[in-house]
Amino acid sequence: MALLACRRPGWDGQAVSFFEQFTAVPPAEPEPEPERPPWFKPQAQLPAVVPVELVLARTEAAAVLLSAVRAYRTGFEFTMVALVRERIRSGRRLESVHAHPPAGVDPGPDFLRFGLRFADGRSAANLPHSEPPDTGDPASAAPMLMRQHGSGDGQRWEHDFWVWPLPPPGPLAFVCQ
Repeated sequence: MALLACRRPGWDGQAVSFFEQFTAVPPAEPEPEPERPPWFKPQAQLPAVVPVELVLARTEAAAVLLSAVRAYRTGFEFTMVALVRERIRSGRRLESVHAHPPAGVDPGPDFLRFGLRFADGRSAANLPHSEPPDTGDPASAAPMLMRQHGSGDGQRWEHDFWVWPLPPPGPLAFVCQ
């Protein structure tokens, strides 16, 4: 294959570079960033780390651990770890905390049900839930429990959850089944 350096005559008879024949397209005006809902995890904020390692449940067959709590001004994040002693084979899998099941769908006996309750009685779970609140008022809104990301295999699953808003003073209960 031969490479050629190429110039062609312009309208005025002068040589024009190959790329000068293409018209530059002016950059489009950037779209304004949509405002993030108040219940979303802050993007540009460092959390305060709360040293917590809490075994929520343990049997001969499985264990559930709450770990790595990170507090922000508007909510908190934590890591949920689910372990099973015997590797789960394909065709039957622990749904773990991969997602909220769709409304009206029974998640089945292998689904790890998980939730939390604030001291004032407000609660959230990984079961079907209402739409996000339209108000940004954390004092009256139902808490939001949102899975952020995670990974796992046939024996261990780790998932990060975001909770909005921060709980009021008093006990914070984590429950699983």
